[in-house]
Amino acid sequence: MNRNRLMITAASLLIAAALSGAPAFATMPGKHTGSCKKIDAALASGKTPADVAKELKVSQKSVNHCQQAMASAANPNPKHKTQ
Repeated sequence: MNRNRLMITAASLLIAAALSGAPAFATMPGKHTGSCKKIDAALASGKTPADVAKELKVSQKSVNHCQQAMASAANPNPKHKTQ
């Protein structure tokens, strides 16, 4: 009887720990948070995208994403005109 109670308690604690940790993992920043600033600074210093990816230990896709984000921020869509 005590062994069953111990097993149920242990299993409940494991489940509670897993569920309480889930919100913490959900709020962790993504890979691109803050790294685009570093990537853009490295690119502005004249480094190639491949060098930046290797130096900052990010994928080439991340570097391309940041380049596109900066380009779209610098050149807003001309089709949307404000009156």
